[in-house]
Amino acid sequence: MERFFRFITRISMKRPKLVLTISVIFTIIMLLLASRLKLEMTWLNMIPQTDPSAKLYNEVLKEFGNEGGFLIGVEHPVPESLITIAQEVKDSVEEISGFTKSVTMGVPEEFIKNHGLMLIDSSSIERVSELLTTANLDSFIFKYNNILEKEYIENEENLSAQELEAVQSIISIEDFIYGLNRYISSNKRDEVMFKIGTEELITGPVYFKSLDNRMILLSIQPNYRISDMTSFPLIVTGVDSIRALLKRIEKRHRNSRIMDTGIYSVMRDEYVTGMSDMNLTTIISFVLVIGLFIYGFRILLAPIFAGIPLIMGIIWALGLTEIFIGRLNMMTAMIGAILIGLGIDYSIHMLQATTEREGIQGTLSKVGRGLVIGALTTAMAFFSLYFTSFDILKELGIVVGLGCITTVSATMFVLPALISFWGKRLGGKNLKAPAFGRLAEFLSHRWIIPLIIGLSALSLIPYGLKHLKTEANPIKLEAKGLASVAANDTLIKRFGMSTDYLMAIAGSYEESDSLARLLKKIDGVNFVEGIHIYCPPIKQQEYTRGFVEKIHRNAVRMRYHPANREFLLKEIERLKNNIIEMKSIAFLSGLDRVYENADDFIKSGFLDSLISTVRNV
Repeated sequence: MERFFRFITRISMKRPKLVLTISVIFTIIMLLLASRLKLEMTWLNMIPQTDPSAKLYNEVLKEFGNEGGFLIGVEHPVPESLITIAQEVKDSVEEISGFTKSVTMGVPEEFIKNHGLMLIDSSSIERVSELLTTANLDSFIFKYNNILEKEYIENEENLSAQELEAVQSIISIEDFIYGLNRYISSNKRDEVMFKIGTEELITGPVYFKSLDNRMILLSIQPNYRISDMTSFPLIVTGVDSIRALLKRIEKRHRNSRIMDTGIYSVMRDEYVTGMSDMNLTTIISFVLVIGLFIYGFRILLAPIFAGIPLIMGIIWALGLTEIFIGRLNMMTAMIGAILIGLGIDYSIHMLQATTEREGIQGTLSKVGRGLVIGALTTAMAFFSLYFTSFDILKELGIVVGLGCITTVSATMFVLPALISFWGKRLGGKNLKAPAFGRLAEFLSHRWIIPLIIGLSALSLIPYGLKHLKTEANPIKLEAKGLASVAANDTLIKRFGMSTDYLMAIAGSYEESDSLARLLKKIDGVNFVEGIHIYCPPIKQQEYTRGFVEKIHRNAVRMRYHPANREFLLKEIERLKNNIIEMKSIAFLSGLDRVYENADDFIKSGFLDSLISTVRNV
């Protein structure tokens, strides 16, 4: 090793131009490779790829191509304006064909019109059949009141067991009453909301609405896959285009609010923020190091001599990362700041040794062995992360380990050449710090002081371990202030569910249905969506068919007659009392969602307004 150090010293002093030229050429090559690195700022690669859930996830991607979506929340206090704005957003986003594959705003309308009754759950088809035995408004509301009382008021346990269904029922009846009022008061001209409310009462929600009935959620399936790193710039451009579009629509409609989230939105923010943070942290750490160099060495050339090989070493590490890995993840993106902190030590030891009497000639002989061993031990510690199950940690170990080796290599080859070429006056520079010597001398005779300080620090370890917490929610690891993360939190509160979801694969329609029923019983599961909704098991279809045929037979014999005003008013008042009763039961049972929805419905005044309209029409 001594011969190797003497060789480096000899060639650096005799041919510094050659050493620097080769180093610059190699740096340019590595810089070109580093420029091809892709930034993958996603927590998906935190999951061990050998884990069964990761294997299943990859199988889902292969078979179905589903990597999550891009979600848009449209909010407005007026129901018909909410639908109009949401439809405008849907139509406008569909025009961005380069990014948008499909946009879903609600249930497939034509399919539901043709097959909606056959899709109704077997537990609900009986009451729907009872509801559809009359074409008269007063009888319709009368029958709905009977169902409401039987389902939730007379059987209070159902309200707790079917909280989400109860909320959806209140939302549906709210839309129905609001639409009915508009329909009657406009002399049968404004029928949009009346039609939607009626469909919701019979077949379920038409749109995916929030629990307060003031927001509609749209789901966009992009053309690009997040797992394809080459698509990241296109994803960023597409998300930015949609956001600019949403801002224009929001400005055109007063009292509206439009937000976006979902994995594509979060990935876009992670990518842009990660690129910005990577550059910012590298610059800040470099400036701070340079400032400390000038202060510590009191030599203006010192930070330049230290900075050039350090930058070269970082570039070499990034170039090798492109060769061995091909990407940076959310942890290795900060490699610049990490290597500045680790690699600057090598330059400090070299420069300190250079300022002593022997100058550059004796530098590597003194500190070379320590530099190499120190760099290799640090590199080995990071390389050991390769044996973990997490790709994100494997890559961190490889990148930082390579960085330790490249920065010490650049320091050993480039720094002596720089000093030989420009910094010969560094030799013999007096950098003594008497204050540190006196402190060391003082502590050497009073060893009890550092011992007490060390033991005091160790005594805090049990307290720290006891209060140490682990964070299991990856979304909380995101950068602060991201609009997509804030929107994600808003949707969780407004819709009562997470934007994340569990995926499972079933081998048949029947298995899909039975699996969905089992999953619904698990605490924390809001709802289950799958092929079973649109293609129920044969047994359920046979059971439902009997009720549907009964509905059709009754429809042929139905006779319409004008509503009895007093009977209608009585049933609307009864409906109001039923909603108030549900609100009271929900309050006593601690069902906040049902309570808040029922309370909002009563406070909206839709029922009182309908009563006034019926009396005066």
